[in-house]
Amino acid sequence: MDIENKAILTRGWRRFTYMEPSIFLLFFNYGMTETIFSDMIMYRTCKTYISNKNSCDLLHTNSSSQEALDIDKIVQPHASYIILCDSLLDGIIPAALILFLGPWSDKFGRKPLLIVGYLGPALHYFMVSILNLWDVNPWLFLLTTIPSSLCGGGAGVMLASFCFISDIISSDKRTWHLACLEGAITSGLVIGTFIGPLIFKQFGYLILYAISFIIACIAFLYVTFYVPETIQNETNEKWGNPFDLKLVKELFVTTTKKRPGLNRWVLWSCISILAIFVIIADGNAQINYLFANIRLGWDSVKFSTYHSISIFLSVVGMFLILKLMKNYLGFSDVQNALMGCLSGFIAAIIKAFTTKPWHLYVVSITGSLSGIISPTVRSILSTSAPSEDIGKIFSIITFLETLLPLGGVTLYTVIYSNYMPPIYPLPAYLLSAGLFFIMILLVILIDWRMIKYPSAYHQPIQED
Repeated sequence: MDIENKAILTRGWRRFTYMEPSIFLLFFNYGMTETIFSDMIMYRTCKTYISNKNSCDLLHTNSSSQEALDIDKIVQPHASYIILCDSLLDGIIPAALILFLGPWSDKFGRKPLLIVGYLGPALHYFMVSILNLWDVNPWLFLLTTIPSSLCGGGAGVMLASFCFISDIISSDKRTWHLACLEGAITSGLVIGTFIGPLIFKQFGYLILYAISFIIACIAFLYVTFYVPETIQNETNEKWGNPFDLKLVKELFVTTTKKRPGLNRWVLWSCISILAIFVIIADGNAQINYLFANIRLGWDSVKFSTYHSISIFLSVVGMFLILKLMKNYLGFSDVQNALMGCLSGFIAAIIKAFTTKPWHLYVVSITGSLSGIISPTVRSILSTSAPSEDIGKIFSIITFLETLLPLGGVTLYTVIYSNYMPPIYPLPAYLLSAGLFFIMILLVILIDWRMIKYPSAYHQPIQED
């Protein structure tokens, strides 16, 4: 991108209108349907495996009753494996595509990734709406994940969004803009998680997913007609072959070969932290509702209210640290990342010992600073490699963030299914605490490395 066009794109408030509105709508939809999807799978599974199908309504009308809890014990093991298969489909295919799409976008542009990435969710919500017209077997809902996965899934959208911001925002301001993107994501999740169950309770699965389809279409049209391209194609090919194996080879050479401007130690330490963080997040998301349902007797509405509050506190904690700690007290990105890891570790320990509803709200407060991990670590990472390779760097990150959680989700599901309540403390959340402890060690080692070898880490240079 030339300097004149970059100046136009980054002028005033306009720079916040490219990625944030569309990604807000995308994650608003995720928030509305994430918990409801698990609830829907449980309900359809109950209709399939329980002989007295009328008793399945207890899962919505009186979920804390003993009969409903007994049904949960039968249904949850089946439902958890359907949800696991959905997660695998939503991860394996996008992970393979990401290896090609990142290097390809460095040459041919970010906008094609955005257009295709936002088309996938629209197809998914449309198919789920159609299936809800009938009382179908819950395994059929796995078909709705395939089109979204073939379009790159959420991983493709996140890759294109992070690359877009890195293209137009200077390195000294990148942390704040990445935090704003994270803020748009979490704000969409908060509002969607709060509104989704209310719509479902009033109108049911069909109307909820029909509304999600309309919102997904709006987001798709927004990126198609408003978001500009940030990469100038200097080749003679208009699109190029996105599945060229040379792109994958170039990707790994870029991130592993020793050369000026590439800090491999910091790069791979940051990648490891982000990958572990996503394993924790996806693993917890897989079991959180199931845990609250069987331990505390919460239905989807009660859990969504709690989940919304948790996400809201995470957003507040993230912006509070960035403004207070970084801008006014002079804390570095590494120090902020360490605070976020400690916050997540303490929250995971408390969650493992949860027996009462108010314990989970304590978890939300103590873990509110963990939202700072992703933007600060990504900011550190973006300064550890040359700017022309940023698409390749974010591609390998997104690939690992997409692929590794599949094993993590499987591990969490197996542990939870075999050691679910009333076992106390819950081993699945003790696993989260152990992973957070590994992240703490990695952040401390990065800090030690930067102090011992200051020339190995290049601080962002202020750009005029």
